[in-house]
Amino acid sequence: MRIELLRVPYAVFRMYTTYGIRNTTYSAHDNLLTSHTMLPCRRKLSHASFPSYKEPRRQWDGAILRISCYQRKNTEKTEKFAVTISKKTAKSAVARNRLKRRVFSVVEEHQAGFAPLSFGRYVISVKAFTKEPSFLQIAREIKDFLETT
Repeated sequence: MRIELLRVPYAVFRMYTTYGIRNTTYSAHDNLLTSHTMLPCRRKLSHASFPSYKEPRRQWDGAILRISCYQRKNTEKTEKFAVTISKKTAKSAVARNRLKRRVFSVVEEHQAGFAPLSFGRYVISVKAFTKEPSFLQIAREIKDFLETT
């Protein structure tokens, strides 16, 4: 295994393993070592399968996240996820993409918790915030959702 330093603000390391490249972050703010693995494309909602606002849904509101749960389509066998962040919430594309990566990595860690639920499509919206939410805050929100649903 070979490790190299990529950038400094969050101390991102690229680890070359037998399974491929994996980005690992040490965040001094969170005091933890977090591994970023993105959700595979087959688990993300496409534009065609993205639910319309008229479809019936169940909505859960947390301090940071709003999770809308939609019924599974007949052709879908696995849960699918989408993350939406408005430009009012995060002005720059870099900040929006960083938040999407954080949410998707937390969702991937908790995929097993979504399986027993009766829903198949989840749209996760990030609410407006004063300070950008950390991995721990996002993970806490998703755990709360899974416990209450």
